[in-house]
Amino acid sequence: MTYPVISLKPSYNSVIRGCPGLPDTLPRIECQLRVRSNDSLPFKLVKIEIILKTIEIYFNKNLYSSNNNSFTPFNRPADTPSGNSDANNKSIIVHYKKNIVLSRPTHGKDDLIGIDIPLTIGVT
Repeated sequence: MTYPVISLKPSYNSVIRGCPGLPDTLPRIECQLRVRSNDSLPFKLVKIEIILKTIEIYFNKNLYSSNNNSFTPFNRPADTPSGNSDANNKSIIVHYKKNIVLSRPTHGKDDLIGIDIPLTIGVT
């Protein structure tokens, strides 16, 4: 079965360029998004969604456990009780999101073996 293999390749020496916190250096992530066929046979690719996000999970050392090295999820007081413990100890921040439409599904000859997409994401 043919499926795409996705990887990131640095543009130069480092994926991170510039100095975060110094806007004059244009801090950014520069790389190539590489999509290749796993078996060198053509595949269809209509759309790519690129998301850069951070997921933070909060833990608190459990002082009442028999094992002093155990950690348990920590419910922050600022969170509202929703009945879902994962929602209380997890924070997801989306920094960058972009949809790239490569072809329309009506065309029958838009098969790919591979594609390189240059990607630059500004970091503040």
